[in-house]
Amino acid sequence: MVIEGHFGLPFLSWIPKPLAHLYLRVTGKGNYYYEEHRSLRGLTQLVKGFRIHDYTLAVVRNPEKFFATDIFNTQTLLYKWIRWITPYLYQWIPTYIWILTKNDGPIQLQTGAKMDSCLCHFCFLRKDGMG
Repeated sequence: MVIEGHFGLPFLSWIPKPLAHLYLRVTGKGNYYYEEHRSLRGLTQLVKGFRIHDYTLAVVRNPEKFFATDIFNTQTLLYKWIRWITPYLYQWIPTYIWILTKNDGPIQLQTGAKMDSCLCHFCFLRKDGMG
């Protein structure tokens, strides 16, 4: 991403760590750049023991449905371009929106369930009613 999301500085996540630390100090935004970015391959390897429910493209296509209008202003030309280009550049986008579930049993996705068992507005309930 051009503008790094945590510190709001352009190209911060693109430069080597020692320069990123210096960049933060010079701009007065911090002392240490702690973020560890991983490739899509690295992320999928990291979570290989889980089933991935990928909502990335769904959120980009319909931010209102997923309460992501703070990230995407759907009225802008930039959003229309991002919405069009994201499927083609998927492996290089800066953020993936995944929900991980264990691979040990069938899991059912429900929307609009009780608040005490919700993650955002998606709920995962095992078919046996537990969890």
